[in-house]
Amino acid sequence: GETRVSAALELARTILRRAERRAVTLRREGLLPGEWLVPYLNRLADLVWVLARAAEQAEARPATPARAARKTGRRSAS
Repeated sequence: GETRVSAALELARTILRRAERRAVTLRREGLLPGEWLVPYLNRLADLVWVLARAAEQAEARPATPARAARKTGRRSAS
């Protein structure tokens, strides 16, 4: 992440993806009852990714546009 908040959200997403992979393994081994946990973890990780992008956009500061006279180096005729 480019900001502190988005970096924290990226870390949370990494942990969720790790939990998702572990849940897939447990499901294959028949040790995970129900089918809801893996899709839930997947969608939760997707949501955290979106939140990280939104946090980056919210903290972005727009560039101050340069005045036309400074860009060209010419003064306007008066």
